[in-house]
Amino acid sequence: MSSQTFLDVPTPACNEKEGKTSSESWSYTSVSPSPSASSKDISLAGASGKTLTFKHASLHTDTLVQDVGGNAVYFADASAFTPGKADVTLHSGGDNKGPVLAVAKWSSMYSAKAVVGLGDPGAAGDNMDVAWEEMHAASGWKQNEHRWSIPVAVGGAGSGRKAFTWKRTHRVGCEKNRASSRNFKLVEEESGEVVAVYATASVKSWNTLGTLTFSGERELGERVERMALMTVLALIEKSRRRNRAIRANGGAVAG
Repeated sequence: MSSQTFLDVPTPACNEKEGKTSSESWSYTSVSPSPSASSKDISLAGASGKTLTFKHASLHTDTLVQDVGGNAVYFADASAFTPGKADVTLHSGGDNKGPVLAVAKWSSMYSAKAVVGLGDPGAAGDNMDVAWEEMHAASGWKQNEHRWSIPVAVGGAGSGRKAFTWKRTHRVGCEKNRASSRNFKLVEEESGEVVAVYATASVKSWNTLGTLTFSGERELGERVERMALMTVLALIEKSRRRNRAIRANGGAVAG
């Protein structure tokens, strides 16, 4: 893999207003890396990778996920008050009537662990075909890093697990929004490579939340990409709830 001097990722246009987008509303922003950044840390070739755009649904607690053509491919249904329901439920298609593809839940918005189920656990949560995985905060009370792993095929008929970590970063996103706590890069533990980036949209973009881009240099596979999508949706929803709680309590919330 060739070394690069800039991190190039698709970034929501910083002048986007009122949620209006077009084929020209996406640009690639070159960000000078810090002196300590390694070539692995800046090797995401976003231009050739898959990009998903996160939009506010009609109910702003839910998220509509679109492909580069503007087609609705997923719908993330967030639930904070329904007992027994997952905190985030991922549906296929553009609303919550589509088949359930995955769920995520945690014990509280301050929990260091989230549980992700790949598949539809059913109303009773007793579908034995669902694969349950965990994501753990790996950076102390600040929770700036979240680690998870997933079974993958390893040559022939063998299998193993690959570990990934979502790390907060200020090196992606619109210039005025790089300080956001919702900018993440996904690092593969074994290689140290950045394999995906979530960049928060401009503060002026009322309808667009951000974009998730997978590196075009790596074929992660559908299950890994699904897990990456589900875990970043869980992190975003958890952050939104914490922010709402902070605002409701006048800027202070007990940890």
